[in-house]
Amino acid sequence: MGSWTSSTFKLGNFLRIWMRKRELLASYADAVEEILNVVIKRGQKIWLHNDFLYSLTELRRREDQALRVIHRLKSKALLDLLLELSEDEALTDREIREEIDTTFAAALDSTAWVLTDVNKYDLSKLVYLEAVIKESLRLYTTGPITLRTLDKDIKLNREQYNPERWLEPETNGFVFAGFSLGRRTCIGKTYAMMSLKTVLSHLLRRYKVTANVNDLELKFEFILKPSSGHFVSIERRC
Repeated sequence: MGSWTSSTFKLGNFLRIWMRKRELLASYADAVEEILNVVIKRGQKIWLHNDFLYSLTELRRREDQALRVIHRLKSKALLDLLLELSEDEALTDREIREEIDTTFAAALDSTAWVLTDVNKYDLSKLVYLEAVIKESLRLYTTGPITLRTLDKDIKLNREQYNPERWLEPETNGFVFAGFSLGRRTCIGKTYAMMSLKTVLSHLLRRYKVTANVNDLELKFEFILKPSSGHFVSIERRC
């Protein structure tokens, strides 16, 4: 009876922590989404570029509220949550250590197990896959607005999907603007490209992926997003 009670108690603590984690992550994600929407709406209305006028608007109040949530949750780490449960005598010190060990071990071990057969030397050899990624980002750029000017016209068949264009010697690095260009280029572009190539190399070796973009509808909320769902089919390879 004592063992059953202890197991039930631990399960209850686990579910409580899990639910609290989900609540915190959901609140953080909603607040970030709200901030991005506010930025877009302010940018689209030129009179709101004035700080004084903007400070009088409901949009500014929405921004302040979202920022409060973000700042509060950034300081609300997993360890803080566990310590709160310790103060309520829901968890012992040993159980706190075990929970932290489990969280980090699961994150590291599962990621390492899935991605062990691809390393940085393999990624540099995936030349055509990189060309496919670049062409996809050219047509459906995550950040479609770039505050840059051209000093000369560039001819590009923008409607034709042609990954081979990125394999041509005359196509230099400054033609691809999927992560912006210049001094204000995306700080995470190298990591993003490595992540895309790693995930796609695993996915495409195991599954056949087909898609239909004819009915795809997009919306712009700081970044470009599909508003009509994803028309993608996945079939396991034999």
